[in-house]
Amino acid sequence: MLIESRRRIQLLEAAGRLFRASGFRAVTMEAIAAEAGVAKATLYNHFAEKSTVFAAVADHVTRMIADAMQSELGAQGHVDERLARGLIARHKLIFELVDGSPHARELMTARDSFARAPVEKIDQQMIAALAAVVHEDARLAKSAQEIANTLFFGAIGVCAKARSGEDVEAAVGRFVRPYLLGVRALASRGATAEASGGSEAPGRRAARSGRI
Repeated sequence: MLIESRRRIQLLEAAGRLFRASGFRAVTMEAIAAEAGVAKATLYNHFAEKSTVFAAVADHVTRMIADAMQSELGAQGHVDERLARGLIARHKLIFELVDGSPHARELMTARDSFARAPVEKIDQQMIAALAAVVHEDARLAKSAQEIANTLFFGAIGVCAKARSGEDVEAAVGRFVRPYLLGVRALASRGATAEASGGSEAPGRRAARSGRI
C-alpha cells in the first residue's frame, strides 16, 4: 500500500510539472508516463484518462496549499500575524504551483471543469480554519465567519497581479494587517451600540467603509 501511495504521488508530481509547463490541452498521457519514468500501462492502472489525472493533481495541490496555510495558523503568535502568515503561505504556494505558470488561466479553467467540487470543499475547510483563529480574539469572535470569508477571498483579489513570491507577501500583508486593525477598531467602537441593540457586524462595516 505504501509503495502504491508513493507511485501515485510520483505520477501526480510528474503530471503537475507538465501541466504547469505546457497547460492542460498540450499534455498527453504518454508524456505524463514518460515524465514519471513509468510505462503507460502503469499510469492507466491509476487513472483512466487525462482529466482524471488533472482532477487528482488539483486535489493534491489544493491539499498541499491547505497544509501550508494550516501550519502557519497553528504556530505561536498573535492572531493577526498568524492569519497574515497563513494567507501568505497559501498564496506563495499558489503562485509557485499555479499562478506562476504561463498557462495559469487554462489550468484554472480545467480545474473548474474537472475538480471544482473537491477543491471548493477544501477551500471551505481553509475558511473554517481562518475563522477558528479569528474566534480566538474575543472582540472579533462574533463576526469570525464573516471576517474569515473576507480574508480568504480578499487575499485572492490582492494577489491577482502578483508576479513573484515577494509580491504576494507584500500584497497580503498590506491587506490583512490593516483590515484586521480596522475591524477591531470598529468592534470596539460598536460595543456601546451593540448594548443598545443597534450594532452591525464589524467585518461588514470594515468592508463597507473601504478598510480592506
